[in-house]
Amino acid sequence: MHALPLLATLAALVTVQAHPQQRRPPREAIEACMEKGAGDPCEFAGRQGQSVTGECTAPPDDAPDDAPLACRPDREPPTDRPPSQ
Repeated sequence: MHALPLLATLAALVTVQAHPQQRRPPREAIEACMEKGAGDPCEFAGRQGQSVTGECTAPPDDAPDDAPLACRPDREPPTDRPPSQ
C-alpha cells in the first residue's frame, strides 16, 4: 500500500502547479495608488530607500476581486546577482 502516499504527493504537486502562488506587491506600492486610478503616475520608497516611480496598475484578471491597484515600477528593480557574462 505504498502507492497511496505517492498518489497523494503527486496530486498535491499537480494542484500547486495548476495554481501557482501569486506574488503580492509591496505594501508601499499599494499605498502609492490608494487615492489614484489605473494608469495614474505613482511613486514610493524602494527597499533601499530609493525613489521608485511608476504607473498604477490593475491586478491580473485571476487576482481576487478585492485586489488593489499597485504602483508598477517604470523599470525592473536591480538584482543582487552579478551580471551574466
